[in-house]
Amino acid sequence: MQKIEEVRTSTASRLHNTAATLHDRADHIPGVQQACGFMHRAADKLNTVADYMGEKDTKQMLADAEGAAKRNPGRSLLIAGALGFLLGRALRRT
Repeated sequence: MQKIEEVRTSTASRLHNTAATLHDRADHIPGVQQACGFMHRAADKLNTVADYMGEKDTKQMLADAEGAAKRNPGRSLLIAGALGFLLGRALRRT
């Protein structure tokens, strides 16, 4: 369980770093306001996810995921299917 917690906190830190990089690069894109706005919104979402991962422990995150799946079973199946498809494609390429 300790290893999972280390990975969780490390991932949260990396997400924050990625968000900071996106914000920085968005500020240096010349003349493309729509792209800049998209990058800033994506960076804000990454920060939100990183904050969530940093504040919640693994058990709380699993409980939240279970609750979301119970509230929205159809959406959960679609997300699981999409993630499985993407994971399968990624593993096939390596």
